[in-house]
Amino acid sequence: DLNQREAWRSPGVKYFYTGLTDALRGYLAATWGVRTLEETTAEILEALRSETPCTVVHLEQIRQVLQRSDLVKFARFEPTETEARTDGAVAVRIVEEIAAQVLQEQKKELENMPQETASTEQAFNSEARE
Repeated sequence: DLNQREAWRSPGVKYFYTGLTDALRGYLAATWGVRTLEETTAEILEALRSETPCTVVHLEQIRQVLQRSDLVKFARFEPTETEARTDGAVAVRIVEEIAAQVLQEQKKELENMPQETASTEQAFNSEARE
């Protein structure tokens, strides 16, 4: 929505980056259960690095978006329109790619589940016979 409305123009870059990073942080917290909403950028990146399957590429993209947002919100940095557009697009792409990654991992787990259940049942039955 922020991208479509070009919210970096009006109401402005601070509003745009606040909304963008709030949405990204919320998504990461909901998806991987890491604390993001009241953490610093460094703390978020460390949690993603150590507690999640977040890829190195996504970590770097998240770092870039969060750091530029920090500059906008706290250091009065004025990004170019191209930077704002790019950050908005990157944030959307990160969410889409992570969602696809999580879905793929869930499918693998479901595919492996019947095999694990069957193996457990075979082992149990084998032990019971002995």
